[in-house]
Amino acid sequence: MAACAILYLPSLAWALGLDQNIFAEIGALLLKGKKLYVDAWDVKPPNIFYLYAIFEWIFGQHEIAVRISDYCFSLLSCAAIFAATEQQSPMLAGRGKEWIAPVASVLLMLTLLSLGLADTAQTESYSLVFLIMASLLAQPISSAESRSHYPLRLFFSGVSIGVALFFKTSNLVFLIAIAAEVWIYNAHPRLKAIGILLVGCLAWSVVQLGVLAVSGSLVEYLRVSWSVLLHHTNEVSSLRATDVPRALWTYLDLWSVLAMFALLIAIIKKDSAFLRAALSPLLLLAAGIAAVLIQNKGWGYQFVVVLPGLTRLCAISGTYLYRMIHTRSAKIAGVVTVVLFIATLTLTPSAHRRMHYVSDALLSMRDRPAYLATLGSPHSLYYPPATDSLADYLVHNTSPTDKVFIFGEEPGAYWRADRLPATRYVYSLLFTSGVISNEDLLAMQDTLLANPPAIIVVERFDTTAFRGKPETSETLIANDSLFSIIRNIFFRNYYSSDTLCGSFIIHRHVLLTSSSP
Repeated sequence: MAACAILYLPSLAWALGLDQNIFAEIGALLLKGKKLYVDAWDVKPPNIFYLYAIFEWIFGQHEIAVRISDYCFSLLSCAAIFAATEQQSPMLAGRGKEWIAPVASVLLMLTLLSLGLADTAQTESYSLVFLIMASLLAQPISSAESRSHYPLRLFFSGVSIGVALFFKTSNLVFLIAIAAEVWIYNAHPRLKAIGILLVGCLAWSVVQLGVLAVSGSLVEYLRVSWSVLLHHTNEVSSLRATDVPRALWTYLDLWSVLAMFALLIAIIKKDSAFLRAALSPLLLLAAGIAAVLIQNKGWGYQFVVVLPGLTRLCAISGTYLYRMIHTRSAKIAGVVTVVLFIATLTLTPSAHRRMHYVSDALLSMRDRPAYLATLGSPHSLYYPPATDSLADYLVHNTSPTDKVFIFGEEPGAYWRADRLPATRYVYSLLFTSGVISNEDLLAMQDTLLANPPAIIVVERFDTTAFRGKPETSETLIANDSLFSIIRNIFFRNYYSSDTLCGSFIIHRHVLLTSSSP
């Protein structure tokens, strides 16, 4: 665990991606007393926003608060996978079992380090510890005293799945994998055991829905979730058949090959001990792949959910192959181990990404502006220096009580400038995706008409293609009849005062701002 803690230290110096800025802004709004989904709209379940709000409350509204949260949860995930793997290692008695858990935890941390800023501190990232804990708690214990506590363990296994479910709805598929584990490994009455698991998940779901109800967010959360469910299949998907094997190679490259090789050998040899130990990781891996396929999106951070199963499978397989070689020649086994160690740290594609992101972290500590300038491009969907420039502009050209509306992908400018958004829609990424109804978009514009913000910012190059063609916030306002109300608002009440970074057109209200054009 000390090794894992040291390995992941560079992540604390990484910046935030677009998604993390969205979560950070909504977390900041919760700290200001706003209601989730009612005053701050998003399609994600609530736990990601609660978590961001907690760490922003503890460490302040800074990037480091988000990075600390990701760092802590990554360490917890490594601890959980250590415990889950160690608990199953006796199935491989006499085959180097003492190395399986350490290898699993270090492999997980190395993989997380290779993901960089955009694919960490995501809903999937925080889900990992709960998904692994669910598997750990569902595994039966041999001692009589522990067996008496097994029903309670099963209950909290279900609770863990429930927590993960409210980070990402597609995590519900892991309940099937854990139930299969219970069915296969359990000597108790199986239906009763699975029933306890389901009760735990349901109990936590009731708690979470109750919190939303008490806070006044439940009705809107259910409405948003229902809208996403209805329109999910209509979204343009870039998911390809090659994306799943690509994920296995991208995350654990050489180790993934070793895992497939070990499985093949074990099947040929009919090695029941290895296959029994590998069954739990394979079930989790299958659940992760199913969760990715359900989301129906292309390559991205959503593939992180394959790691609870893939990492454990790789650790078990590597140790299995080592012992197989060692029984024939200790010297060859030692040489192979050294080569694998060097390749993992320096030669593989994931190793190259790790070195790149560690280099980024060092640059970030030496020269933060230079580091930010390496992220994205000036006329792209998200460019951190432009976000900072917009936040600085808002600080110097609005008062703390002024409301601002950013029609674009710059929610980070709100919380960095400590300005309240004029509507609950803090970013426009999903305006054309189908998950926001036309009625909601018209209501958003009516809000701007009834309570005009001091400044409206329109982003020019935040290109998306949800409708099968490239569109930006600027082209939406100019060409889409659905946003005619905003066009009329501009003509009647606003004047174009500035173009910032070439990417943002600043529109000032003729009465609410005193600065000259």
